[in-house]
Formats: sequence, C-alpha cells, structure tokens
Amino acid sequence: INTYNDLTLAVTQNGEVYGWGYNTYGLLGDEYEVNQIYKTPVKLKLPSTIKNVEMGNGFAIFITTAGEVYGIGRNEYGQLGTGDTISTDTFVRCEELEK
Repeated sequence: INTYNDLTLAVTQNGEVYGWGYNTYGLLGDEYEVNQIYKTPVKLKLPSTIKNVEMGNGFAIFITTAGEVYGIGRNEYGQLGTGDTISTDTFVRCEELEK
C-alpha cells in the first residue's frame, strides 16, 4: 500500500491495483474523473499484472510481474521516464526504465 497527497494505491496478492481518495492528476486512470474524491476503492485498469507501485508528487510508477514499467500522472519534469514532459491520465509504458 502506498499513500501520497490524499490518494492511496494498493496492490493485491493477485496483482490487481485499487485506489481511493483524491484523484489529482488522474492517477486512477482515464475512466475515473480527475479531481474527484473516491471514498471506496476502485479497480485500476492496468495493462498487466502489477507487483509493485511507487507514488510521488502527483504521479505513480507501476512495475509488472514481467518487468514492464508504467507511469501515470504529473510529468512536468519528466517524472514518468517517458522522455517527454506531458502529464497524462492514461497508463504509459516507460521502456527506458526497463533497461
């Protein structure tokens, strides 16, 4: 379980991710409204089974069981490792972080 800036993300034993709290920067994914409060856990729709998640100031990085890395959220300073500075509410693969 990780908590940062009024949002909590939890990875279950089977690799699913649930989140609740204040959805700043769209960390819950594009199917959930940005800047909305979710009082009960909602399931994130990630492209693969997750083994770990780390959160920072308005962004999150997910590592899959296959070693893929995905990021979402605030990216003004390149926090997501995608080589750009475009913030996003969709999960983007960070291939540079997989090396």
